[in-house]
Amino acid sequence: MPKVFVYGTLLKRMSRSSVLDNSLYYGLAIIEADLYNLGSYPGIKQGDGCVVGEIYEVSQQTGKELDEIEGYDFHYHQDSLFIREEVEACSLSYGAKIDCYVYCYNGDFYNAKIIQHGDYRRFLMEKDSSSKQWIISYGSNMSSGRIAERVGEVTHSQTGYLDDFELVFNKKAFQHDSARANIRCNEGIRCPAVAWELSKEQINQLDRYEGTPSHYMRIALPFITRNGLLPAQGYIAHPSRLMEGLTIEPTYWEHIREGYEEHGFQEHVMALRERQPASGFETQGSVL
Repeated sequence: MPKVFVYGTLLKRMSRSSVLDNSLYYGLAIIEADLYNLGSYPGIKQGDGCVVGEIYEVSQQTGKELDEIEGYDFHYHQDSLFIREEVEACSLSYGAKIDCYVYCYNGDFYNAKIIQHGDYRRFLMEKDSSSKQWIISYGSNMSSGRIAERVGEVTHSQTGYLDDFELVFNKKAFQHDSARANIRCNEGIRCPAVAWELSKEQINQLDRYEGTPSHYMRIALPFITRNGLLPAQGYIAHPSRLMEGLTIEPTYWEHIREGYEEHGFQEHVMALRERQPASGFETQGSVL
């Protein structure tokens, strides 16, 4: 069955996501294109930008529904609102290349504004909120001391989980071959995390520490607190930076352990302690 890359209202928790409820989810991915805000929905066209989306394997019936939603008619290709085209997507979980199709806008982009970071959910989040944003940490920045060192005083935080994600250590550090924390799509798994309320200036500072967007990409993520879904953003490794078998430095590990204990993830602290390095260790895959 064919695979489709979606980037707008068909994304999880968006207005038309139910159309893909019975489709096989392949996780987050990126494609090379430019993303534009067209008003009530986005559109893409050929370009050298990076667009964040999701990949699904769809049935023939679902494919027909998608064609109808996107205003695509195979027999009247040039008169369609969106045109279905083949594209190579890159998985954010493993860096694998996946052939799929995507719907590209066939109209006029004259008054459309480009979304530079390429993430439609993040665009809506920033458009509809105040100057502050909730930024998710699942690695060393879970420690209040660590985050304060990087962005200054942070007064508000919320603990919770990233649903359908697992914690992994497959991100190569900036200047040496040691591991940094990352998350990977894995349905049914919950990754402990904390969200910090940061100002635009603090977010810009953190972006520099995280090497955004070439090392880590900042995207909207599903953060679940005791009160339900919290609109938030987090960092996920760019697929070009993924590497297995990296060594975790004990000092980096200590920041993560401190963060887990500080925010009450006691049952997960035990799992962390079982894997605590004495002088660094090699890791593959998840630790929780």
